[in-house]
Amino acid sequence: MRITQIVTTLDKPCGIAYFAKNLHEHLLEFSIKSEIISQHNTELNSDVFILHYHSELFNEKELVSYCNNSEIPVVVFAHSEGVEILNGLVYGFIGMCDGIFPENCQPSYIFPHPAWIPFALSERIHLRKLYDLPVNRIMIGSNGFLKFERQFVEILNKLLPIARQNNWLVFLLISPWYLDSPGLIDKLELYKTIYKDFFDFEYSYQNKVELNKKLQTFDILWCWTKAPSSPYASGVISDQYASGTRIFATDKNQHEHILKLPNVVRGSVDLNLFVEQLVSEIKTNNFQRHNPEIISWNRTVKELINFIRDLIMETRIIE
Repeated sequence: MRITQIVTTLDKPCGIAYFAKNLHEHLLEFSIKSEIISQHNTELNSDVFILHYHSELFNEKELVSYCNNSEIPVVVFAHSEGVEILNGLVYGFIGMCDGIFPENCQPSYIFPHPAWIPFALSERIHLRKLYDLPVNRIMIGSNGFLKFERQFVEILNKLLPIARQNNWLVFLLISPWYLDSPGLIDKLELYKTIYKDFFDFEYSYQNKVELNKKLQTFDILWCWTKAPSSPYASGVISDQYASGTRIFATDKNQHEHILKLPNVVRGSVDLNLFVEQLVSEIKTNNFQRHNPEIISWNRTVKELINFIRDLIMETRIIE
């Protein structure tokens, strides 16, 4: 079976592109002939196109025309709401949370956002020595793309004075987003100066193995977003869970696939209360770790392949 993914942001620092590349690697591990392209190519020989959809990335008229005229079966992978415009024009729908497309969009498959996990968790103290981090201090932080909606600056403004009082280290692992967030790096640099020895950050793209190791060094991770509650499934919180580190996360639909798992605490959608709750959680010193195997790619990709294979077989029978 040959699967071709279409990702319009393939060459940009975009979460959808990173997700598709990870999916590509794991499809290959299951002996699937897989490739990724940035736009529709009618000359390709493929059994199915997986079109990664987000409402910000497509012109609706062109999208409908493409799906309606494609000679190769199209399956839509929804990364935002709005795919109902393609109902009846494509062969199936994939999403990472219930509710991302209406129930009448059929056939459909829910594919909770997976993450790369290590064969086994490493000793936290060994990893901290490896990355020259303090071994005897509480270390808290977060990760993800540098975007205004993550409210990193606003959280730091409330958290860092408390961190200094308690000798905590606050650390961010952040990476560039394809849309710029002007001024955020300057503010982080300012906090790094004001709260020397209590705050630091890395601003670069982390490969999945390195990211996982670094997330294992934390005692607790937070995951907060200003974005409205929406069923798109956050890759950030999946990466966090893959580290085995305790998580404190906003009670929103995009986190629900992880919030229901062990060692995860729900926090308020109000930022002030969220920080208060986070501080209280840190002071309990409840920093146990968990087995992240439940969200591994290998566990989830096999069923996705079966869904696509069944679609292709049904298509051939109909033809």
